[in-house]
Amino acid sequence: MATPSSSAASAAPEKRGATRFRWVLLVFVGLLVLGLAVAYVVHERYVAYTPVAASHVPPDAALVARFDLTHVTLYEPFRRYVFPLADLGNAQRRDRLAARGASVAGAVREVVLAIGTTGTDWLVVLGGKLPSHLDQALASVLAEEGARVERRSQGFVLEPSGLAFAQATDGAFLIAPSAERLGSALAPRSPIPELLRESGGVVARRPFVPPPLERFEASFEGGSGVEVRFLATGGPGTELAVRGLLAGFGALHPELAAVARAATLEAQNGSLRGELRLPSTAAERLAEVLAAQAATWLLSGQARGALTP
Repeated sequence: MATPSSSAASAAPEKRGATRFRWVLLVFVGLLVLGLAVAYVVHERYVAYTPVAASHVPPDAALVARFDLTHVTLYEPFRRYVFPLADLGNAQRRDRLAARGASVAGAVREVVLAIGTTGTDWLVVLGGKLPSHLDQALASVLAEEGARVERRSQGFVLEPSGLAFAQATDGAFLIAPSAERLGSALAPRSPIPELLRESGGVVARRPFVPPPLERFEASFEGGSGVEVRFLATGGPGTELAVRGLLAGFGALHPELAAVARAATLEAQNGSLRGELRLPSTAAERLAEVLAAQAATWLLSGQARGALTP
């Protein structure tokens, strides 16, 4: 039979063990809450992003393309051929922007290119976790380099080229060939739904599609390859016109020609739906061809002249 003193002695270690367990549990819960709080702050500040670039497409745009960089930058052909294009820019200018807290490295999440019916009324929109004073910092850097910077109530214009820059209220950064074109796109509007699908999209109408086509839209999704789904609407001869577009795509490279020939087409109520799949090698060839053409343009005096004093 246990005496009162022996019962008290045996209960003491149990009590200390229970206390230690409660402290361990409290510390674990506290660390878990702290970790979740840090993860939330990091996600909201550096990861979470709602696409806004497509909201700045002018209503008269005849060709619009949007690329979601959070998807395509994970794709090897994009990293191999497109990333080096950034090195063709002005490295010293990028450093001066970074010194003003306006670095855009890794901050751009999406790019939109919109072209009007004339082909000269273009617009480039960058969306992402961009510095809120990016337009002001860029204007100051260009002025220090000797450029003629004309500041406006929103953004600035470079003279005599007329190239215009501004940052919208939602953070998107816009570049246009004139202040008028810029002004038509600064206020956000309802985006074209096709541009927001998956990894991006393209919407085109005349004069960027041949008659009898009236509209061509496509969305794409990355993976082991690139899946492209498209819809074309128009009058009689729509299928023939789409096959012409596919032939033009295939003419860029022999591997792409095989992809174009393998595209599936299905007529539905006056429209034509289609799909094509670019295997990794074909996607790599396409990235290579497009990057080479972009590099040629970037290195030309036409591209550099607007930003060079």
